[in-house]
Amino acid sequence: MKKIEYVCSADNENSRLDFVLKTIFPKYGTRALKRLCEQGLVFVNGKKAKASYKIKENDIIKVCDFADIENFSDENDSGAVCSEIFIAAENSEYCAVYKEPFFHSEHHALKQETSAEFLVHRQINSAFSLLNRLDYATSGLLVFAKNRHAAEQWKKWQNSGLIEKKYFALAEGRFTQPLSVKNKIYSDNSRRVRISDELGDRITEAKPFAVNEEECCSLINCTIYQGARHQIRAHLAHAGFPLVGDKKYGAETDNFAGLKNLRCMNMQSNASNMLINTKSLPHSMEISRYLKQTESFCLHHYGLVSPSFCAFVLPPYFSELLPQVQQAILTLNNYE
Repeated sequence: MKKIEYVCSADNENSRLDFVLKTIFPKYGTRALKRLCEQGLVFVNGKKAKASYKIKENDIIKVCDFADIENFSDENDSGAVCSEIFIAAENSEYCAVYKEPFFHSEHHALKQETSAEFLVHRQINSAFSLLNRLDYATSGLLVFAKNRHAAEQWKKWQNSGLIEKKYFALAEGRFTQPLSVKNKIYSDNSRRVRISDELGDRITEAKPFAVNEEECCSLINCTIYQGARHQIRAHLAHAGFPLVGDKKYGAETDNFAGLKNLRCMNMQSNASNMLINTKSLPHSMEISRYLKQTESFCLHHYGLVSPSFCAFVLPPYFSELLPQVQQAILTLNNYE
């Protein structure tokens, strides 16, 4: 019988137990390590612990009797990495990665689907903690804190409204005038949030960016500060501009091909001189993929600005856009 004891550090705090186990047993698959937890062979502070347990500093992990762990190596791991994670920006405290559309942000112990969180912990660092989440269909930036201090600092900035989160939303209708939606958002146990007529503390600032007159759809540049569940989707729908394909919030069309003939509302004079920063290019994706999903809409978290960390990533449909729109998007990358 083999045994091991591990004292968790501050860098492990808020990480899932199964991810910390990966740092202890780096050559073994996640499935094998979860199996240890399921079989009651992993203890935290003397008590049996689930794979989803959130670690605290100075927790003591004890593992015993894993002689059969080789039977569940990476070759048999159903959670094996299916793609590489794309790092959009990084500094000493934070790491921003690109999440593809129709891909999970957060890892769930009871689900077999690969997630961005899983890939970051598997490929970059298992101690990084996820700071934000995106809907399954939403693409764009996920930010990870590299240590506890960075995570706590991020929460303070967010609670103070010091983090700008920027999105592109493909919406129905001809959106030509900026607006600010401040209606209160009610979220219960249903899959859909409700918007009231009273004012709330969650604000969605929306500006026109590009319009397709023929298809009557618009690419809207949105900024939020303290996000709520489905905020942009619900706020734009309340204003009369539901996201294309977002039937949950009243969309009547799913013509994502409208992206191809968008034309900018306001063109920057120096845009033609911009060069594509290939480091900011995510994996390209055909627009037709949006039509192959049960729930589909086109929302992309392209940029964020915080007091000490900024990030930018191009949308997955970037190569499908007209050159004028591509150039205008590139002018928004003022973070480097």
